[in-house]
Amino acid sequence: MLVNFQGVLERAKDLASEKRPFRLVLTAAEDSISLKAVDRAYEERIIQPILIGNRNRILELAKRHQLPVEHFEIVDEDDPIKGCMMGGERLADGEAEILMNGGMKNWGFARLIRQGQLGLKMDPKLLSHIGVFELPDYSRLLLITDGELVIKPDLGTMNRIIANAAGVARVLQVETPRVALLAAVETVYPSMPATVEEAVVAKMAERGQIKDAYLDGPLSLDVAVSPRAAEEKGIGGEVAGQADILVASNIGVGNGLYKSLFIFAKAKSAGLIVGGKGPIILTPWVWGIEGKLNSIALAVLIANTILTK
Repeated sequence: MLVNFQGVLERAKDLASEKRPFRLVLTAAEDSISLKAVDRAYEERIIQPILIGNRNRILELAKRHQLPVEHFEIVDEDDPIKGCMMGGERLADGEAEILMNGGMKNWGFARLIRQGQLGLKMDPKLLSHIGVFELPDYSRLLLITDGELVIKPDLGTMNRIIANAAGVARVLQVETPRVALLAAVETVYPSMPATVEEAVVAKMAERGQIKDAYLDGPLSLDVAVSPRAAEEKGIGGEVAGQADILVASNIGVGNGLYKSLFIFAKAKSAGLIVGGKGPIILTPWVWGIEGKLNSIALAVLIANTILTK
């Protein structure tokens, strides 16, 4: 099991050396943080970058920060929306294995995906966002979904979100991931609709409708990740106190939770949209270069899994 991002990066380097660097398209590439992260991934020999954006601005930033973009393909496109669509089409057509958002605001990029305007040539409802976190006091990488793309999942969408997150966990070599459906309490209350919906999903898993994962809910955050809290509250099972994946009931819960882990808990982080032909890197700007580099390394592992299916 890969328990930290250094292990993820080393595995990505092994894969790229066995095959070749994976092709990554950076859209709205006139963004210094994204360019620096892509340059570091290129130096690690895990990707071959393709930059889409305003050529003059890209070259100006590259000169200022001494980045070797002469080794990268640059596609000149002033319109960021058109550039994102061009990147999506490259991913869909197999001309790249990884897509990465650069300078476009996350909400705008996510909206293009929700509306099916990114050129991905697939149902956007199959996609979801996964945040991955390395925490000082947690023994393994923790996954959170969905804090960027799916606003309020219904029961059908919830199944797909869980399947996507479990797939990423298996890429991290967690054979049977433990999935916690988050709520404020562990009891079902009709006045709290999330608890009712999550109890239904848990029953679906019990009846075999959700496979290859342990699943429980509703569970409060403390019970999901703290063995002591689970013991004190008398909550047993395969998930309580040892969750690999936290599933939020809506985008506000997911987004607030994963940003708080970075800001207050100093977590190392990665963020991707999965469920399509290749991973799409989407991270909050505050995660910086390291968060984007972690995301690129994880995207290499996911892209390799997709290619070898």
